[in-house]
Amino acid sequence: SDHKMAQFSDSIIISTESTKAGLLHLVNHIERIAFSFLKIGFLCRGGISKGLLYHEKNNAFGPAMLEAYHLESKQAIYPRIILSKGVQDFVLSMDGGEGVVIKGMVIKYQDCYIVHVLRPLTFRLEIAGEGGEPEMLFLNIKLHLAREIRRLKDDQKELQKVLWFQEYFNQKVHANPLKVFQAVTNQNKSTV
Repeated sequence: SDHKMAQFSDSIIISTESTKAGLLHLVNHIERIAFSFLKIGFLCRGGISKGLLYHEKNNAFGPAMLEAYHLESKQAIYPRIILSKGVQDFVLSMDGGEGVVIKGMVIKYQDCYIVHVLRPLTFRLEIAGEGGEPEMLFLNIKLHLAREIRRLKDDQKELQKVLWFQEYFNQKVHANPLKVFQAVTNQNKSTV
């Protein structure tokens, strides 16, 4: 799918060909990166656009890059990866197996379409047996958000970003409280 990636400063640029397979690969890669950051306590935001782009090694420029930058800096505001109108239309036009998969990875939340970065966690919680890893991950993210809210109590601008993500988390991730309690209890027993 002609997948290319570059990183500089605090930014990651990922490009791919403008096909169904390319978009699926791109969204999957973005979802995995954002979820990996979340697991270590970092919230991220970004934009996905569709259009002309020159991307070779660490050099990237063109209208699609400018649109993605605008989405990230002016519209995303909160920790989310927002889709441009062109990408939204492309996603909504997809059907068949690819359409089902991509429509689970991209959701309409509040006022826009975003990459559902919590999907890996919701999936793990749905299929989890008696193992504690998904429940501990759920609890760790909840605890991290609570710590960040306390830490940012005097910085309203940054606090609003964490509160937005906490609301998204609470609405989209549902863990069985008994499983979470059992996972924590088992974790505590193994550390004693």
